[in-house]
Amino acid sequence: MHVACDRNERAYLHQFQTQNHHGSAMLEDVRAISITTFCKIFPLSTPNRAKKGLNTPLATPSMPSSYLIIRVNEDATKLAVYPKLANPIEARIFRSVLDSFRLGDNKNVRWLLYQTFLSPLIWLMGGAGYALSYSLVEGLAPLMDDCLERYPFMHTSDYLSFLCLSDLGIGLTVESSIHQIDLLGDISGILSSHPQSPIVTLHHFDNIDPLFPSKNCTESINHLMEAAKVDQSRLVLFFFYTFLCSHFCNQSSAGLFSTPFEHRWLTSSTTTSNSPTNISHSRFVLVGCLKSWKHRKPYIEAWWRPNETMGNIFLDSPPTKEFQPWSSSSPPYQVNEDIAKLRTYPILANPVQVRIYRSILDTFRLGDNKNVRWYVMADDDTLFFVDNLVEVLAKYDHTKYYYIGTNSESVKSNYDFSFDMGYGGAGYALSYSLVEALASVMDNCIERYPHFYVSDHLSSSCSADLGVGLTIGKGIHQIDVVGDISGLLSSHPQSSLITLHHFDNINSIFPSKNRSDSINHLMEAAKIDQSRLLQQTICYHRPTNWSLSISWGYSAHIYENIIPRSVLRKPLETFAPWKKGRPPFYMFNTRPPSNDPCEAPHVFFMDSIKKMENNLVLTTYNLTSPRNLQPCSSSGNHSADSITKIQVFLQATTRKEAGRIECCEVKYVTGMNVADINLRGCLKGEIIA
Repeated sequence: MHVACDRNERAYLHQFQTQNHHGSAMLEDVRAISITTFCKIFPLSTPNRAKKGLNTPLATPSMPSSYLIIRVNEDATKLAVYPKLANPIEARIFRSVLDSFRLGDNKNVRWLLYQTFLSPLIWLMGGAGYALSYSLVEGLAPLMDDCLERYPFMHTSDYLSFLCLSDLGIGLTVESSIHQIDLLGDISGILSSHPQSPIVTLHHFDNIDPLFPSKNCTESINHLMEAAKVDQSRLVLFFFYTFLCSHFCNQSSAGLFSTPFEHRWLTSSTTTSNSPTNISHSRFVLVGCLKSWKHRKPYIEAWWRPNETMGNIFLDSPPTKEFQPWSSSSPPYQVNEDIAKLRTYPILANPVQVRIYRSILDTFRLGDNKNVRWYVMADDDTLFFVDNLVEVLAKYDHTKYYYIGTNSESVKSNYDFSFDMGYGGAGYALSYSLVEALASVMDNCIERYPHFYVSDHLSSSCSADLGVGLTIGKGIHQIDVVGDISGLLSSHPQSSLITLHHFDNINSIFPSKNRSDSINHLMEAAKIDQSRLLQQTICYHRPTNWSLSISWGYSAHIYENIIPRSVLRKPLETFAPWKKGRPPFYMFNTRPPSNDPCEAPHVFFMDSIKKMENNLVLTTYNLTSPRNLQPCSSSGNHSADSITKIQVFLQATTRKEAGRIECCEVKYVTGMNVADINLRGCLKGEIIA
C-alpha cells in the first residue's frame, strides 16, 4: 500500500509501476495496495495489482494504466476514538493495513509490504517501508482499532504500528537494505559507499538533491531505473525483488521468482554441509594476560565445558608456578607468538591489541582444523551461553565469508571507533573460510593499519578489505555501561542470550552475591534451559491491576498498575553511560527510574531453580529489599507490599524458539506473600497490554 496525498507524487509512482511491468517477472506476483504502501505477495503467478489509497477521491477522471489502482480509505471519523486522536491522518495511514486486509482475495498472500507516499519516495519506518507476514496481519487486523484506543496520543503511524505489534509480542527484524534517508541535500556520498547489502528502498526524495546532478528528481529516478532493469543485484540502489526472494520466500517458493541472473548472497542462511552445526564445529580463541588470569579464570570456567568445547586461552607469557599444574576446568593455554619480530612492530600504536588480533592467526597455525567451521573470538572476561551460540551459528553457511558480532551499547563508543565493528569483548565469530583467507594476509593488513589502537577495529578493517561486513548477532552483548545493569538484563530483547562482557566494570548482577558467585548462580539456570534465560515474559493480574514482568532465570518485577508490553520491554535505566557526554547515550530506548508508586516495580531476584517431575521447572524469586513507596493510588489498584516471593512454573520439553515470546498466567490469593506464575505459549492474537 502506498499513501498518497499529492499529485506531485505521481511521477515517482508511475516510475515504480513501470518497473513492475518491465523490470522482473517476480513483481508480477505482487499486489501493491496503496495509502500507506502495502503489497500482497503471491507464491503463484497472478496479474500485478496495486492499489493506491487516498484520503479523498482524485478529481482526475482517469489514470494511466501504469498507475496503481486507486482506493479510498475507510472514513476514520466513524471510529469511537476519533475525537481523541492526536493525528487522525496518521491513524488513517496505519489503518490502511486493515483496509487492505478487508479487500479480501487473501488466499495466497504471504506478505504485506507497507510504505507511505505522503511525500515522493521509492518504496517500502512507513516511508522507508516494512513488511508484515500475512499471519501477523491476520492477528493484527481484528485488534487494530483496540490498539488505536490504547494509543490515541501517537503522532506517527510508524510508532503506532510498532506499539501495536509490540503488544502482540512482535519485535522489529532489522533489514539493512531498507533506507529511510533522514538526511538533507546531496546524498551521493552515502549512495557511493552503500553497505554490503542490496538496496531495497529509498525514501524522502523531496528532501534531497537529485541523485544525478545533471537531471531533475524524476529524471534521476528514471535514469537509475535503466540500470535496475538490467541487473538490480549489482545496483547500488532500489533493490526490491531480490530482497523478497532472499529473505521472504522459503526454498520451495524461491524458484518461482525468475531473474535474469543468478544471485548468491552472503546473507543466505542455508548451510551446505550434510551435518548440522554443533559445538564441536566451533573453536574458541580466548585472549587474556597472565596478570589478570587469577581473577578472570572463574569467568571462563563458569561456562567452559572440558572435553566438549574446543579452543585455547592465549596468554602473553607462560603460566607461573602459581597456575601449575594447569587446571583441567580451564581451556588449554597457548602463549602468543612474539610480535616483536614483526617488521611493523616499532610503529604499532598498541602492540598488545595486535597480539590479541593475531591470536586468530596463532590458532589457525596450530592446525587440526579439519572439522572447524567457526572461530569464536572473545576476551577472558566474556561469558558464553554455548547452546545459544551454536543455534545462531547453525543458521549461516560456514563455507562463505561471515563476520558475526555486535556493536557497542554506547553511541559514543561506536562513534569513536565504528558503527560497523564487532566488539571483541562481546565476542564475534568468523567463518572458517574467512579465517583461511585472513591468515595469509593478516600481517599485511596490520602493516596497513599500525595506528589502530584496538584489536576490534583492526579485525573489522581487515575483514572489510576482503569485502566482508559485519553481520549483527542479536544476543551478543558488549555491556558498555557501568553500575547496576539489572534494568538491562530484566528487559532483554527477543533473542537468545549469547554473551555478556565487562563484569569487572559493573555491579554484581545479583545484589546478595559477589561477581563470581553471581555468574555461577546465573549459570544454574543456563544449565537447565539457555533458550529461555533472560527472556522477558509479561502478564497481568486483573483483579489487583498488577503487571508482572519475568526475566526467566534472573528477576521478576511487579508493577501496581496495568502497563503495556510496549513500555515494559524498554529497560529501566538502572545503569549509567560508559562515557560521559551529551545524550543520546545508548543504542536502544530506556525508561527512567521513577518514584511514582504506579510506575516503580517491586524487584525480585532468582533465589533457586530446580527440576521437578514431568519436565516441570520451578524458579523462585525473592524480594531483595522493600520498595519504600506508598501503594499506587489509582482506582482499583492493590498494594503488592505483602509479596515476598514469586514462584514461576515452566512446563518445557523443547527449547524456546528464538524471537518468539511466551505468555503467562498469575495465581494469587489476596493476603498471601507468594504469587505463582505459569509460563505458557501465547494464544493467537493475544494482546499483552
